[in-house]
Amino acid sequence: MTNEPTKALVWPSVVATEFVAARLADAVDPADLAAALRVMRAAAATDLRDLERKVTTDGLGNPIMATEEQRHAQATWSQANDLIDRAGGWRDLLDLADSIQQADVVDAERAPVVKGFVPGTRVRRTDNGRTGTVDPGAVAADVRAEHPDMVPVQYDHDDACLTSPHVLVELRAETSERP
Repeated sequence: MTNEPTKALVWPSVVATEFVAARLADAVDPADLAAALRVMRAAAATDLRDLERKVTTDGLGNPIMATEEQRHAQATWSQANDLIDRAGGWRDLLDLADSIQQADVVDAERAPVVKGFVPGTRVRRTDNGRTGTVDPGAVAADVRAEHPDMVPVQYDHDDACLTSPHVLVELRAETSERP
């Protein structure tokens, strides 16, 4: 028997990762995505336990990846874990969008998963609907009418590789430099 990697070795988290990727491509509801992520995390936890059972140790108890299969398993786990971390960020973004009711305005400090928002920024969600598209100009005009002291900047989920019925609008305070 050789130590060549097992070509058919497929960890549950890899299958779950592919499932989540397919769900993202299908533009699922946030609840469906959250459920898929729960499955993915559970599968990855199972993988880790299985991997830990396979890892051998040296005389001092230090782990040794003794075989190609074990090294392959570790690489697979690391890759799946990276994907889980990224998927968790997407889930947080979806959770944020769902937590902000239409026409509500919240401080950016309560929305830390939206990267790049400066302290004091306010965010509101507008409903795009499942059909049709958003007219950024109309969204900006709508927000501007409600918050004349703020400058609306569209932040769409598509920028985060997600398709969603929501548009997040960043509201920045007017500055004296603005014409």
